[in-house]
Amino acid sequence: MYHDSAIRMSGISDGTSQTLLVGETLCRDDDDYKNDSTYCPNQQCKVGRSWVWANRVTTTYGVNSFVDFWLAGVTSRHVGGANFVFADGHVGFLSENINQKLLEDLTTRAGGEVISNTDY
Repeated sequence: MYHDSAIRMSGISDGTSQTLLVGETLCRDDDDYKNDSTYCPNQQCKVGRSWVWANRVTTTYGVNSFVDFWLAGVTSRHVGGANFVFADGHVGFLSENINQKLLEDLTTRAGGEVISNTDY
């Protein structure tokens, strides 16, 4: 999911129940986007409104690795993992101990990976 995307559901050939669409990430109140009066009038916005537009969240660092905010890893305040929305609309909690290759496979929409629900 990204700004001005033209991808349709039919473009998710790996399966909508096996493709991550949105993942949690922690934000901080002093994000530079909040200081932009065009983007955030009166600094009353939540940073999350910019994630899709800015393509700021990545699974590259795993789950709950708490890398630098600007690297935008998937992070949460939940013990042991984070919540994700899959392309079919269901929400799943993925462990921070998930195999990195499996996490990357879940992140692609047309990579041809075969994933079972029992894998994660």
